[in-house]
Amino acid sequence: MNSQGPFRGFVLFGEQHIMIVLGAMSGTSTDGIDVAALEFDAAGVPLQCLAHLSFPFETNLRDLLLRLQEVPGTYNAGEDPFALMLEARRQLTDAYRTALLALMTQCGLTVAQVAAVGVHGQTLRHRPDRQYTHQMFDPARLAVQIACPVVADFRSADVALGGQGAPLVPPFHAAWIAQRVRAGAVGVLNLGGFSNLTAIDREGKVQGGGDCGPASVLMDYWARTRFNRDFDHSGEIASEGAVAKPLLALLKQHPYFARPWPKSTGRDDFTSAWLEQYLQAYPALSAEDVMSTLLQLTVDSVVDCTKGFSLSSLFVCGGGANNIELMRRLGLEISPCRVASFEELGLAPEAVEAAAFAWLACRRLLRLASNCSVVTGSSRELSLGGLYLP
Repeated sequence: MNSQGPFRGFVLFGEQHIMIVLGAMSGTSTDGIDVAALEFDAAGVPLQCLAHLSFPFETNLRDLLLRLQEVPGTYNAGEDPFALMLEARRQLTDAYRTALLALMTQCGLTVAQVAAVGVHGQTLRHRPDRQYTHQMFDPARLAVQIACPVVADFRSADVALGGQGAPLVPPFHAAWIAQRVRAGAVGVLNLGGFSNLTAIDREGKVQGGGDCGPASVLMDYWARTRFNRDFDHSGEIASEGAVAKPLLALLKQHPYFARPWPKSTGRDDFTSAWLEQYLQAYPALSAEDVMSTLLQLTVDSVVDCTKGFSLSSLFVCGGGANNIELMRRLGLEISPCRVASFEELGLAPEAVEAAAFAWLACRRLLRLASNCSVVTGSSRELSLGGLYLP
């Protein structure tokens, strides 16, 4: 192997030039950073994932990020919200650096062998209806610190073209699956803080997709405030409760669920205050019953979004793939469609989104379109992301 290729980042294996790109993601669940190293051929086709790592946020940083994501924000007397955000941006960027350097060490990669790093950043606000979205991150700082090109700010251009700016992962799902699944229409479900669906037709093209609704975001809030846990990892709390159907019916009246795609959502729409206002009407409900109801809200919103697509299999990724109760209920209600982990496709569920941002960065280097208008509703397709050089 040598690092001499058409340009930085291509390595030569036999007669084939391979590009190595790293991806990094911290999602709306706000539990930590996932990083992945991917190999691509000269045309940008994803070949394999070399390695992936997950780094939980330090408690102080996580608490700060959660405060900044609250709508409306919660600030102490005398605090400067803008300075608070800039401090969080610095800490977050440095956490990305630590995770990426550890990944390179695990893979035995030098910086010269990496074409670029694609970084999502931390979403603080997402309001495409007002034509803005903000993923907090300092790409210039990271590029200088690790001496490697960084691609970031992937969502802004899609929003500028009238799109939702999210989800951006469906084209990557299709590109990865094209090399591994040939039979029937399939779907990919990402269960992070929020859920999003990708529907892929028999020809391997994205036929639809979008955000379904909250996944772990409300359940995590409930676990923190009522059980002093970061999350209900395997769904054990939810499994001990019963679904409160009247409460579930009220929650499903949120206007987001009735809107057609293209649409996307986030913490701006589903706040803790929104949940708490409905819970006031049901003071006798046990905390376990509320958790069970929130889990069912996730399941119902996903099932509703799969209607209209004749999917033979649904491959699940994201942290929610580890929630046994969620996967059990989803499998029962979406039958006869088969529910399986994305692991079957050669990529760990928790690595999929980080891998997707490596793919998006690769597309940016090759100047290839990477958004999907049928999903986001943008007026055209283009190569997303800004490139920052060290």
